Amino acid sequence: MYIDYIKETYSDKENEDINLYVQRDKGHLGKIILENIRNDIDDIVDRWWELESVGYFSSNEKFLELLKEAENLYCFGNYTSCIAVIGIATEEFSRYLADNNKIDSRNLNQEGRLKILKETGGISENTYSLFDSIRKLRNSCMHYNKQFKGLNMNVLKVEAMRALNYYKNGIKNTIQVENPDLDIIVEQLISNNKLSFNEFKLRQRNINKQKNNIDVQISPNKKNLIFQSNYYIAEIDIETENFKEMTLIDLDGGGILVLDLTLPDVSVVLDLKLEVHNVIFATLISKVSTIGLTEEWKLLSIDDVFYGKYSLV
Repeated sequence: MYIDYIKETYSDKENEDINLYVQRDKGHLGKIILENIRNDIDDIVDRWWELESVGYFSSNEKFLELLKEAENLYCFGNYTSCIAVIGIATEEFSRYLADNNKIDSRNLNQEGRLKILKETGGISENTYSLFDSIRKLRNSCMHYNKQFKGLNMNVLKVEAMRALNYYKNGIKNTIQVENPDLDIIVEQLISNNKLSFNEFKLRQRNINKQKNNIDVQISPNKKNLIFQSNYYIAEIDIETENFKEMTLIDLDGGGILVLDLTLPDVSVVLDLKLEVHNVIFATLISKVSTIGLTEEWKLLSIDDVFYGKYSLV
């Protein structure tokens, strides 16, 4: 069964009013899409978690763009489309390898291309086996033969996930995973205009752990962190309208943090006549975010003040 009726032409309305009706319908359609995603969010996340990780490739080749597309299709439950795209991606990657190995594969089908890549050492025996399995599944999918048509959603899901992981492993086994400095990867993430700040924080956290063995995560058992320490006041910014904050350096534990100040906090700063270079003994609190990192630091209390100009040297 297929039922459309998502759009209305509004051909019976006055021309100057049509756009108003369309924009209102688009707004409602956006709500429907968000609702559908919310209703499926747990399954979407679980499907993403099932995919293997292969690290970092700086190349902008089409076979990597197709991988991203296939991953999105899989995570949103579009298994048939995922299998088709992975089949296309595998062929594109095979052509890329053939060109790099000076193999003229223009007149070869994917079966022949994979065989000659294996024979010439372009791919390993294991990668050949993985890619040949993808080829056979893709052919069944594209021709939509009786066997493929009979697969239920659970089997389709397994086949799509297997094809994705086969492809990712084939790439990892064939071209060297790059190991650049953390700054280079972060710069690439920042330059991606489609990447949300929350996704950036998650990827940066994992890169720090996997590349530098720096684990900044806080235990899932903790919802808040409370610290008491001596803090050097590096900056006080309470004149702006949009935000008010104080930059502190932890003299006991090390590290720099920015303290977000509420209006009552600002009153405390003014009443205590705090200045840059002073030292405060204070209690701070921060909520632990959904990725196990501290969020905004808030002031609980200032218990003592050293009013001299403390030297950090």
